[in-house]
Amino acid sequence: MPVDCVRPPAVHIRRAAEEFVRTGRALLQFRAAPAVPSVISGVCNLIEAPNRRDWQLHINRPGGPKKPDDGLIRRDPEYPGDTTDGKYFFHYRRSLEDNLLQRRVIPNASQQDLLMHCGIIHHYCADLLVAFAAEFDQVCPGYRLEEQMADFAACELAPLRTLVYDQGTMVATPHTDYSALTLHLAESRPGLRLGKERTPYTAHCGEALIFPGRKFEKLTKGAFKALDHEVEDSDPQNPNRRWSMVYFGHIPGEIPP
Repeated sequence: MPVDCVRPPAVHIRRAAEEFVRTGRALLQFRAAPAVPSVISGVCNLIEAPNRRDWQLHINRPGGPKKPDDGLIRRDPEYPGDTTDGKYFFHYRRSLEDNLLQRRVIPNASQQDLLMHCGIIHHYCADLLVAFAAEFDQVCPGYRLEEQMADFAACELAPLRTLVYDQGTMVATPHTDYSALTLHLAESRPGLRLGKERTPYTAHCGEALIFPGRKFEKLTKGAFKALDHEVEDSDPQNPNRRWSMVYFGHIPGEIPP
């Protein structure tokens, strides 16, 4: 299926920005959805690949995490992080392919297909968030969101995250995202719960849910609160791995712990 990476019409993005200002979340058209199955298949194949650990990489950036944060990561007892919930996540940034080459990891045809389709979705999401930021600045001026979102998109450090859960692994307890804006792109089965009311959300093909994270709350001095959310597996006895895909849109600057 061809992937249409043309951003939605400006009028659609404007309506989403208006909805976001009213409610703190909104739906956007996600025209890169046809690329999702190739990414999911590629990540699942990579989990089973004998060279899986070759894809566990550190991304080198000032102030970045000291633990692996690029490629395929397994949060198990060997993972040097605070969370060992047993899930896999695959982080794609533009730098990933350069990092693989530096490590002399040569992707096979299936892995090259994975990288290509991740690149399509990553580029689409970065462009979509810049367009959304421009409309947000018109609806709610004063924050220079477009300028900051474009600045961070230009350095291509925002991650596209694909999460894969084995049966019985912890999904996600209540939390807010560190990002400025999160795009929830797709999931294999429902499980996302939004807000303090834990309102169930079901992702539909061709739609992306956008909501604010802690960087956005800081940018707006609390006018827009980071959305509290959690994830529960709606069918925990299903032997098929649950998966989901999100894109974290960032702006420059750090938030103190």
